[in-house]
Amino acid sequence: MEFVPLYVRSEYSMLQSTCSIEKLVSYAKEYGYKSLAVTDEGVMHGTIKFYNACKKAGIKPVIVLKVPYNLNGVISNILLYAMDISGYRNLMRISSRYKTSNSPIDLEDLRKCSLGVLAVTPGNDSIIYNYLRSNNQIKIKEHLSLLNSVFNNLYVGISLSTIHDRNNLDNYYQNLNNIGAKMVAIQPVYYLTPDDLDAYIVLRSISNNGNLVNITESEANSYLYLRSEIEYLFNKYPELINNSKVISDKCDVEIEFGKFQLPKYSDEIDADKYLYELSILGLKKRLKQLPNVNTNIYIERLKKEYETIVKMGFADYFLIVWDYVKYAKKNNIYVGPGRGSAGASLIAYCLGITDVDPIKYNLLFERFLNEERVTMPDIDIDFPDDERDKVIQYVGKRYGASRVAHIGTFGTFQVKLAINDTARVYKTKDTHLKQILKILNAELENYKIHQPSLYDIIEKSDQLKQLMDEYEEINKVLNVACKLQGLPRNVSTHAAGIIITKYPLVNYTALDNGLDDIYQTQFEASDLESLGLLKMDFLGLKNLTNISKTIELIKL
Repeated sequence: MEFVPLYVRSEYSMLQSTCSIEKLVSYAKEYGYKSLAVTDEGVMHGTIKFYNACKKAGIKPVIVLKVPYNLNGVISNILLYAMDISGYRNLMRISSRYKTSNSPIDLEDLRKCSLGVLAVTPGNDSIIYNYLRSNNQIKIKEHLSLLNSVFNNLYVGISLSTIHDRNNLDNYYQNLNNIGAKMVAIQPVYYLTPDDLDAYIVLRSISNNGNLVNITESEANSYLYLRSEIEYLFNKYPELINNSKVISDKCDVEIEFGKFQLPKYSDEIDADKYLYELSILGLKKRLKQLPNVNTNIYIERLKKEYETIVKMGFADYFLIVWDYVKYAKKNNIYVGPGRGSAGASLIAYCLGITDVDPIKYNLLFERFLNEERVTMPDIDIDFPDDERDKVIQYVGKRYGASRVAHIGTFGTFQVKLAINDTARVYKTKDTHLKQILKILNAELENYKIHQPSLYDIIEKSDQLKQLMDEYEEINKVLNVACKLQGLPRNVSTHAAGIIITKYPLVNYTALDNGLDDIYQTQFEASDLESLGLLKMDFLGLKNLTNISKTIELIKL
């Protein structure tokens, strides 16, 4: 028998799990698991990180999404497993549909996205469980029949997290077996070890506005079991364990990394030719403003840059940046003169993207683009911080809502936030909290650049150790805060980054609602870049706003 954990929440089920992906994969390897699934609640934020961590550890990653669905007015939950790349893309579509509508998925939407997807009802988190407990075989059969009409591969998950479930396993099995349902053992995992239960309860309580929650018996046993424990729980029905391996074997997704997925400026023009024409036209305009220069040097430099840009496939990128810079200037939105290595590009100067003459200042184009070091181009453009959104909205309309998105990012529990939130849940005395923070502030003075882990601070602080020894309340707060530090606390928006793609974004990342009526990616910037997607930075600069307003006042 080989059990595969098929129902595991990660840290990206925001405030619903203490399982950091790094630790989860490490524990799974230590326990001897050869395959592992992460089944986050409606989102796919951690998919790329989980996939890469598993590959690095020699564990097979199984990509899963848990979503609520509406079946003829009955709301329940289902686990959707990607069997291949088409299934993986369908999970991203379903997650996007769920997050942007904020409502359960209906049967028809599931049907449209069922290709390459295997479904499992999630044990006691499913309406099927309620029907099993009430011994309602008619309802079980009706509900599973409708799900079977959507999914070619459907299993009923059986979890034994409560004494009641263990006592009734024979009855559950017989009822499902009588109607020919395929079954699989799944044990929900919301935290890694029994020692993490307190941290899990605090995390759930934080999501409950700081009010301490009462967890169920099932949650009190939702840790990562050893294989021997699972074998003991399901010893009478080993096929339920074996089916977890069967499902894992059916799921084989290979995600492509490293290949650039560049957007197109227009399907109706030859980007290479158009870039050359614009560059020559722009050079002529610039040279009129540069008397007494050797024009041959400029022409040779432009040709050299152009050859490199075309060879690396970045003509569309330059045209897209030129397009939104042109839009800004035509609409009296100030644009910065250029920053970073992009100032070394003569073509950027000729297109009006920058106002820095790289030849005058002996700037090397190779600092910006180099055939021997193939990386994405990175032209950061400054706009007034109160008009930046206008340019982003233009880009969204110009290239289509399905191809433009803000980049998602995550706020995490830092040391003080973890302590304050934990203290709020436990209703810690103000005097005790002030004592902790006073010592902590003094300790943090020794760390100017990187914030250390709370574990390290405690190890080096005799004062904190003394407080923990003297007061159980303080000991409890600090121990839990140590476990919360670094976990995601909320979803946020990247300060400047925008993603533009050639094909609909949902082929690469699940989406969420964002600012300015533009979607937001569920993956963060580092994951998107690893997939080859192009990030463009629209920077809001207060100085440009001040300059713009000053000039307007002068005109008055």
